[in-house]
Amino acid sequence: MRNRPLLCAAAVVGLALTACPASAQINYQWASDTGTFPAVTSASVPQGGTLRLRVYLLEGQPATNINAAGLVSSGARAIFATPSQASAVPLPATIANGGPWSNGGIGVPATDGTATAANSAVFSVQSFIGPQNADSAGRILLGFFTFSGLAGGSQAVTLRDPNLAQADNTSSPTAGLDSLISNGTTGAPLTLTVTAVPEPGTLMLCGLATVGFAALRRRNRKTAVVETEAVQA
Repeated sequence: MRNRPLLCAAAVVGLALTACPASAQINYQWASDTGTFPAVTSASVPQGGTLRLRVYLLEGQPATNINAAGLVSSGARAIFATPSQASAVPLPATIANGGPWSNGGIGVPATDGTATAANSAVFSVQSFIGPQNADSAGRILLGFFTFSGLAGGSQAVTLRDPNLAQADNTSSPTAGLDSLISNGTTGAPLTLTVTAVPEPGTLMLCGLATVGFAALRRRNRKTAVVETEAVQA
């Protein structure tokens, strides 16, 4: 067949493309701040309460890109779909906070051009004591976000690199990781639910209803006792 060489070439190209890793090899990851810090995709916080979650940079194993020379700087921006429902306070994972980084900043001028202070919170971290390598799961702790519940409802909270133009996620002076990091809606979306607290009036009505049911139950019991005694007499 005349087209056999072309078909073979196409097959070779297809296999090559299949073998190549995806361009977005590194992701942000939300994790619980308790226990063994498992990854989470959903969380809830009571209205008027707080919840702290961890943020990791995750490549998985083998963490070839992150561990090529070790990560020397990074950052994360949490973007809210509905800022009126919840807010967050960022905290870099510095040594003082139990993290691996020597210092960190909050509110660093961002170059991502997609978020403002009204709907997001941001931190950056930087190490001057040596590059950081990934753990056995292929992830590096970057920092924390403490969420405050403002109003009942659920929303998506995504993570992205806040300084794309500065190549801040860098494993060596010449090896930037920015192009490998998933951002936007694919950057570890978290479903955050704020559980509403009942209004005082609602609580009062519920209390009155409970008292009323208890009184009715006592009355029915007394009536049953009287009727039983009358039958026995």
